[in-house]
Amino acid sequence: MKFRIILLGLMAVLVSCSGEQKFMHPEEKQETIKPFMIHLQHFFNDNERVVSFPIWFDDSMIKKQGIQKITRRIYSSSDDLSIDSISPKEIIEYEFDEKGQLITIHVNHYYENVNMGSASFHYTGEKDEHGYCMVTKGKNLNDYDDISQNYTVFDKEKYTDKYLVYRDEQSGDYSFFMLNHANWGALSVDSILHPTAQDLIVLGTPRNPTKKYRVKNRVNESDVVEFSYHSAVNAVNAIDYDKYPFHYRRTFRYAIDGVCSGFIDSTFSNNEYLTRRITSFEVNAGLLEIVKHSNSVGTDDQGSYQVEHFSYTYFEAL
Repeated sequence: MKFRIILLGLMAVLVSCSGEQKFMHPEEKQETIKPFMIHLQHFFNDNERVVSFPIWFDDSMIKKQGIQKITRRIYSSSDDLSIDSISPKEIIEYEFDEKGQLITIHVNHYYENVNMGSASFHYTGEKDEHGYCMVTKGKNLNDYDDISQNYTVFDKEKYTDKYLVYRDEQSGDYSFFMLNHANWGALSVDSILHPTAQDLIVLGTPRNPTKKYRVKNRVNESDVVEFSYHSAVNAVNAIDYDKYPFHYRRTFRYAIDGVCSGFIDSTFSNNEYLTRRITSFEVNAGLLEIVKHSNSVGTDDQGSYQVEHFSYTYFEAL
């Protein structure tokens, strides 16, 4: 009997220890989540190509750290993190002023160390209250292909208390932002905005969208993307979207210390789980340094990785 009691006690201790998860459950300890230097609802996704909204970085953190430039090197794959001998496929440079405002982006694509295409964007003035900023495309001074057409530039058309309107400079299509929850119904969207099937409707603000979609015949939605946030700190929790016949869900992971440690991209079909891709962050002194995108469908430590490396240049201290 005494042995049985000791055994049960050991089992209870083991269960208790296993309950101390490395990552927080999405609904737990939301108040401990810390601000991150990157706004993850806009980064590592198609929002990076919408250059009229330079809202990818936390301006206050950039200013506090005295960061002048972030250089991001993206590598196609690596079996480990020894990336010194590997040619990057893309290098992106983000330059900031002393207020932490993004002022210039330079993008260069490479193949075996040969520059295959480039683009640059220059911001004039400061962002408005919704994160929009005037931007101009730089001229190519070399013989590289101009890849700037792969990025979206918006003209600011109209601001009201209910909605914002932007026009795609290249396609002429509109992006509408419905600001007030009271106007998020299908009939309200149709009567206020009169969108076409090509226009993008966003419920929420440019900085913190709740849902994006296109609509036909008032109620037939397509290209739906939905965002959820930890309400206590407004940090993104998950992003869901459909591309028939699959459903995709990106779930963000936060370590016990409150710092975002990466995300998991899961794929489903007919509500059945199919596969996943794991992205992990290595953070040093609050700054993102290494990003690993797993190419495997197994555990965290198997297979090769797509690797991104972030380095920083600082303003000289006065």
